[in-house]
Amino acid sequence: MVNLFEKRAFACVFSIGMFFVLACSPERSRIDTQQISGVNTYIDDEDVRRGIRRSTDTMSLVVMSHKIHEDAGLRCTSCHHKKKNDSRIKTCVRCHKGVSGSRHFHKFCVGCHRRKGGPVACEGCHQVERKLSLGKEIIDTYKDTIKHTMKFCDDHAKRGVRCDTCHHTDVKSEKKEKCSKCHHGLSRMRIMHLFCKNCHKEKNRELGKSGKAPIRCEDCHHVPASKMSHKKYTTVKLPKTGHRKPVIAFNHRYHVERYGTECIDCHHKGQNRNCSDCHLRRDQGEIINIKGAYHQQCHDCHRKTKGPKACSRCHIRVKG
Repeated sequence: MVNLFEKRAFACVFSIGMFFVLACSPERSRIDTQQISGVNTYIDDEDVRRGIRRSTDTMSLVVMSHKIHEDAGLRCTSCHHKKKNDSRIKTCVRCHKGVSGSRHFHKFCVGCHRRKGGPVACEGCHQVERKLSLGKEIIDTYKDTIKHTMKFCDDHAKRGVRCDTCHHTDVKSEKKEKCSKCHHGLSRMRIMHLFCKNCHKEKNRELGKSGKAPIRCEDCHHVPASKMSHKKYTTVKLPKTGHRKPVIAFNHRYHVERYGTECIDCHHKGQNRNCSDCHLRRDQGEIINIKGAYHQQCHDCHRKTKGPKACSRCHIRVKG
């Protein structure tokens, strides 16, 4: 007589078998349209200790159709490649993470697309939303504060910067596409900082004391004084959170210019508002309290970088 355990085991195996029959059917996937998770999604502290580096999110996530790929003749194992692993239908980014994961996806997917006639341009897979509400206030503040003219291009050319250093999608054509063809809103802000500021820092390291590549916000962004409040670029005291330790003196300039932190990394609603406008002394429904919000946001970043981790490294008594 079959016991209850054997019945449940049989039911489990049967369910898994039916899933693979339906999911890998040549007619249609059980789950067709799928959003590909970001390559930083599953990075944890152990990954960081092993040297896995986070990528920079500069484009919207890819949404792919299983059916389109099946119609093109791809089998499940073409992508879910661990043939001897019974649970091989997994999220790719559980293994392919961070910078190396990003490179792997582009090499793997775009390489296949080139052979089979699939999309190879960024916007062919990354369906960018042109009208982004997230970050709109910050973007609107700075969107018209920097101009890329022919003089801008000529100055860079004189310094040995090749066109395809920035215009990376159509390097053979005489007509160079603007960054905004693929990058909009937050995507454009992130990619411009990634390309420009990081390149400038590298050049300055090469040149040493004679380095003059601009890295300060105001060197590139010509913002009216009314839009550039003093506290954005200097040290500002964070609001009291109810604990007895000294209030933290937070340096905006260092975080933005030296460490590459974006406004939107902390001001996650995309508004130039104080954290304490939403996060109060106590939890308000689903909104975490101000102390918890700071610790969660700052600790998480510091754990993944070289930021200070001990209480006394941030809570420093400052005069005035």
